[in-house]
Amino acid sequence: MTPLEVLVTSMAYLMGGDGDISAEERAKLLGVIQKHVNMKEMYPAHLKTLVTSAFAYAEVINLDIFLAEVTPEMSPGQRLSIYANLYDVSLADGVLLSGENNMLERFQGMFELDSNQVTAIKEVLRLKNDTTMFTKQTMTQLLTLTSSLNSEASISTALVERFADGLRQKHGDLTHTQRDLGVNPPPHLDQATIGAFYTLSDALTPEQTDIIGLSDDLVEELEAADIIVIGAPMHNFGLASGLKAWVDHVLRVGWTFRYTENGPEGQLKGKQVYVVTARGGDYAKSSPIHALDHQAPYLKTVLAFIGLDDVTFIHAQGVAKGEEGIRAAEAQIDAITRGEPDEQAA
Repeated sequence: MTPLEVLVTSMAYLMGGDGDISAEERAKLLGVIQKHVNMKEMYPAHLKTLVTSAFAYAEVINLDIFLAEVTPEMSPGQRLSIYANLYDVSLADGVLLSGENNMLERFQGMFELDSNQVTAIKEVLRLKNDTTMFTKQTMTQLLTLTSSLNSEASISTALVERFADGLRQKHGDLTHTQRDLGVNPPPHLDQATIGAFYTLSDALTPEQTDIIGLSDDLVEELEAADIIVIGAPMHNFGLASGLKAWVDHVLRVGWTFRYTENGPEGQLKGKQVYVVTARGGDYAKSSPIHALDHQAPYLKTVLAFIGLDDVTFIHAQGVAKGEEGIRAAEAQIDAITRGEPDEQAA
C-alpha cells in the first residue's frame, strides 16, 4: 500500500469500529485526503474508489494483520501523522467513544509511538475540536456525587449541597449534574460486566452494550465535569459500597486510564475534585487512630490513577461526639467557595 492508502484504510477501520459512520466523519475523511493529494491529479471518481476500497479491505482483513504488514513500510513521521489524523477524525462528532479509544490504543502500540508525542498531539487536537471554545457556552460543569445510605439526615450529603450552593454563588452560570450513589447505587461488577469492559467495541453483543451502558454514562459525566464534589461517609474505615461500585465502573482501561511504557497514565486531567467526608470518629493525622483511615488514602490513589490528581479533602471528624467537626467542615467549604486560601486540606 502507498502511505495515502494506509492512511485512508486506517480511517476505515476506525470509522467502522463503532458501527456508525457519521456525515461529519465522512466529510473529515474527504478533507484529509484532499490535504494529502494534488486534487488536480485525482478526480472525484478516484476519491470514491479509494474510500470504497479502504472500507472493503477493512471489512475482511483483521486490524492486527493490517498493522503488522504496513508498519515496517512507513517512517516514524508517517506513523505519527496517521495517528494524529485518526485522533482528529475520532473527535469529529465531539465525543471520543470508548471503542474508538481502544482502537487508537492498538494503533499507538503497533506503531510504537512515543507516549509524550501522543499526549501532546491529543491535547492540541482536543483544543482544535472543542466546539465550545469560542461560543457563549462557557458555563462551569459541576458534578456532585453523594453516597450516604441515610437519605434524610446525611451529614456528608448536607455538606455537598452546601458546597454546590457556594459554587453557584461563586460561578454564577453553572451546569449541575447530581448522582446519588446511596439511593441508586451502581450494580457491583460481575463476570459479564468485566467481560464487556475488555471486549472491543466492534465485537460487543447487544447484551454487552446494555451491560456497560451505565458505566459509559458515569465516565461521560466525569469527562464533562470541570469540578467534581464527592460526598463520602466513612463505612468500616473505608467507602460506602455504592461509592466503591462507582469507582469500579469508572476505572476503564483504554478510556479513563491507559498503560504506557512508563506505567499507567490517567486520562481525566485538568479537573478540580473535592471529597467531603463524614466520620464518626476523629481520624486526623494527630489522632491515635489515624492509621485506621483507609478511606482518604484509597480515594486519593484511585482518583489520581485516572488523572484526577487535583484533590482537596474536607473532613467532618468525630461527628458521633458532637457538631464541632461539622462546623469545621462547613467553615472550610465556605472558605473554598469564597476563594480564600485553604489551609486545612489534606
